[in-house]
Parts: sequence; C-alpha cells; structure tokens
Amino acid sequence: MQINSKKSKRLYAVIFSLVAVIILCITFLLSTFFNIRKKTVSDRADKFQARYHIVVLGNYENELFLKQVYEGAKKQSEQYNAVVEFYVPSSQAENVSLEKLFDYAGFVNADGVIAYIDDSELKYNVPRRVDGTEIPLVTTGVYVPSLNQISFIGNNWWELGKKIGKEVIKLLQGGGNLYVISKETSPNYGNLTGSLFESLNSHSEIKVQMIDGLSSDIIFDSNENEKNLVLCLTEESTINTAQITKELQPDNNKNYSIIGFGSNETCLYYLENKIITELISLDQEKIGETAINQIFEYTNKGYANSYIAADVKFKGWE
Repeated sequence: MQINSKKSKRLYAVIFSLVAVIILCITFLLSTFFNIRKKTVSDRADKFQARYHIVVLGNYENELFLKQVYEGAKKQSEQYNAVVEFYVPSSQAENVSLEKLFDYAGFVNADGVIAYIDDSELKYNVPRRVDGTEIPLVTTGVYVPSLNQISFIGNNWWELGKKIGKEVIKLLQGGGNLYVISKETSPNYGNLTGSLFESLNSHSEIKVQMIDGLSSDIIFDSNENEKNLVLCLTEESTINTAQITKELQPDNNKNYSIIGFGSNETCLYYLENKIITELISLDQEKIGETAINQIFEYTNKGYANSYIAADVKFKGWE
C-alpha cells in the first residue's frame, strides 16, 4: 500500500508539473497575441489619426531613388502628424504620365506631393485636389521653371564641380590623366566643368581632356605607368561607358578607373560588379527629409525655399 501511495504521489507531481507548464505556455501565447494585436491596432490608429497625407511619386525608372526619398520623408513625418505614401508603378510596363500620377494625388486629396521630374521639355500642371485647390508640390530631378512648384531640391552645380575636383585629386594622387565625358552644353554643366577645372588648376600633374565618349585609344593605348580616370557627368554617359568597358574588358583588367553619375538600377549594377569605381549621386534620404519640411513650412507659413541644393555623396565598392 505504501509503495502504491508513493507512486500515486509521484504521478500527481508529474501531472501537476505538466498542467503548470501548459498553463504557463497558454499564458505566454495569450500575452504575445494580445501584445501583437495591441500594437497592430495602435499602428492602424496612428495611421487613421494622421492629420496630413503626403504622396511621393514618380515613374518606375526612378523607383530606387524615390524609395530613399520616401524613407527620408517618412522619418520626418511623425513630427508633423503625417502619413507618407509611396506611389510609383511597380514595373516599366505600368508606367504612366506624370499628369496621371498627379491626378491620383488629387483624387486622394493629398496635402503635399514630392515628385521626381525627369523631362524638362514636357508641360506639367500642378496637382489639384477634388475641390480645385493646388497641392503644395516639391520636385527633384530636373528643374522645370514653368511648373508652379513651391520648392525644387537639386544640384548646386558649382559646388558639385568642386566636390568632384576633390575626389579626382584623391584618386589621381601623384598625377595622371583625367578624361571628362561631357556632351552637355547647358549652363548647368558649364558651371560644373568650370568649377571642376578651377579646382584642378593648381594640380599640373593631372592632365585634363574633354572627350565625347570612351574610345579604344583610351582603353588600349594609354600609358600603363600612368593613372587614368574617366569621369561621366550624366547617367547616360555612365551607362554607355560601363557597357563599352564590359564589352572590351570583360575580365575588368583595365588601365583606367571610372567615376559615374547617377543612382538608377543600371548604374548600381555596374558599381556592384566593379566596372565603375565610384558613383556620384544626390543624398536621396536627405532630399525626402528636406522636402517634407518645405511642404509644412509652406502649409504653416505660406512660403518655402524655392531652390535648395541637395547634399552629394560618393559611393564606392563595398
């Protein structure tokens, strides 16, 4: 009888322990569930209670750039009780005109729009709400004087030339050849190259030559004992130069380096594959932060800075 009593006590102890473990597990799971539910409801409430709605928009080819702009704007949104929406076509096939994207912002009665403009030749109308009132518009990319934007955030071309000059001096330390690809004739690029050359004036060891594009002479006939640097000032020339390099120097055993300009998917591909040495691009997150600040400067005070120089960054191999 005593033996059975001991067995019964052990059995009860095991059962009690199992029940206790089960209760603890159920308590933990319920606690986790309600915490997650509470957070989800809270997040939804935050979005529902947001007073302002800002839309970041543009076409698919600028998606990577705009995604960073969106992230920067989102960082600043809480202090303005605003929600930021990213509205960009998910593929090239879905691209629509900027006017159609503006129409969407009007349809949702947005309180502000941050847009990437990639063609200065087209005619654009400022986005309007359903009641016909203008939506405050901040642009980046290409400046369009005829567009009634409250602010444009883009290059300060003279300062950009100076920053590129410093990077060239660093990469060609000790001397070398700089080949500048520039087919552009606009005043902006004139300011950039003028500032660049001024920065290099005191460095006679660096020989500068303006060219229309990368040629076989530069690829095959350059002095192997000299450093050679090819500088591209547009996304188009960056991609063309990288493509020529990939075709003629597939093993990347080239006697020159490339500084490219741009931040689209193709440019980043060539950087990641070490065909381009460095990429110059605007600080997209900073553009987003600045843009949302300007929208609420205008909303609260009735004015904004009409032209703001964006910060520039140089991205090399990781």
